[in-house]
Amino acid sequence: MNRKIVSLIGLVFILCLASSVITYAVTMSFSFSTIIEAGSLVSGYSYIVFVDGSTYYAKNGLTGAIDYSGTNATTVIQSVFDQNSSSVFFKAGPYDLDGNTVTANVPIIICGECKNTIIIGGTIKIEGDGLADWTENNNVVRDLRFQCAGTITPLWLSNVTHGIVERVSFHKTSFALGIPVLRLTDCLTIRVRDNWFDFYNVQILRIDGTYAVKPLHIISHNDFGSTLMGTFPTPSNPWEVAAIYIEGANNVGVNIADNLGFLNPKNIFVYSEAGETIVKNNQIECASYYGYYAIDMQADSNIIDGNYITVGDAGGGAIAIRKTSDLTEAHYYNTIKDNHISGAASSNPIFGVLHRSIISGNIIYAQYGITLNNSGYNQINFNTVYGIGSPDRGFCEVGASDYNVVVGFYSRQSYIYKVGSNTSVNLSWNYTTWVP
Repeated sequence: MNRKIVSLIGLVFILCLASSVITYAVTMSFSFSTIIEAGSLVSGYSYIVFVDGSTYYAKNGLTGAIDYSGTNATTVIQSVFDQNSSSVFFKAGPYDLDGNTVTANVPIIICGECKNTIIIGGTIKIEGDGLADWTENNNVVRDLRFQCAGTITPLWLSNVTHGIVERVSFHKTSFALGIPVLRLTDCLTIRVRDNWFDFYNVQILRIDGTYAVKPLHIISHNDFGSTLMGTFPTPSNPWEVAAIYIEGANNVGVNIADNLGFLNPKNIFVYSEAGETIVKNNQIECASYYGYYAIDMQADSNIIDGNYITVGDAGGGAIAIRKTSDLTEAHYYNTIKDNHISGAASSNPIFGVLHRSIISGNIIYAQYGITLNNSGYNQINFNTVYGIGSPDRGFCEVGASDYNVVVGFYSRQSYIYKVGSNTSVNLSWNYTTWVP
């Protein structure tokens, strides 16, 4: 009796094992089950988008069903965005938008699986309603790679109140002037951090619009790389080739910190038409082209602090703050301090049309030093200029400059120029003698 029971149990076990093997084999041979498996390890997203061969699929994260599929990536992705999905996950693979724009509404989180999640030849645009909804603060674009021609802006945030763009790689395959890689239009608070921009990038980040409330964007820890490949187009305006272009007087309050800018062949790291901008602790290397400034501010109330800037021989200089005015205007209040600047033949490492500002603690290795043009009531404190090449001047006033105070200036140049009759130079060294 016991032997029969043991035999029966053994037979049942063998039959179950055979059934499992047959079921597994049938399952693996059925392509639709393989498609479901492609997104099955991802949870917590409204949709999982993936590609299998030439077909794109969108799996519903709640039901597990394939809601959309087809050979056109634009159509499948736009179908997902049209559902006002709160979160979309892209599995690794190429997603060719074929020159089209897909538009998502806020709030939304868009994430890729890894660096091999590539959005090709098109634009993802995130549209918000601005101050109409202060709760839409979870907008994120993360872990994607964008690849497109120079004539395309691959990522565009418009009217978004709060958002983060991080760990995204941007790669352009050709040059085009004045077309940004990443655009923020009428956005309030966006953090752009830990991203990589490389190869044919010309204008990289553009902040524009006429937002009524002062934005507070933070641009930090990005790699702004630009490699000379092929023939670089000659720009007609500086902003066309600025790594960061802040357009218009309304876009004040941008904090740019701890970035790496290797700008070959262009010169400009920041070109700003708005004030209240902080540019701090960036390492910037500019090439020898076009005579532009690495940091070029066209408005007042800026802080430029602790940057390490190398400018090529034909570069215009490292830092310029300028806005047409006369000495009676009671504004500007800029701070340029503790920057390290080098460049063999830079015409003006620091150039200012500014009033009531502080230029302090900068170290300059260049042929020239600090030049003020039509500027007054500034404090020029404890700067050092080491002459390179054929030293010319350490500090110079031109135009109607006057009423400046120069203290503790150390110059290994031939001269400390002083033009304004009311400018005072104290405790300074002009290479050969002390200036009382």
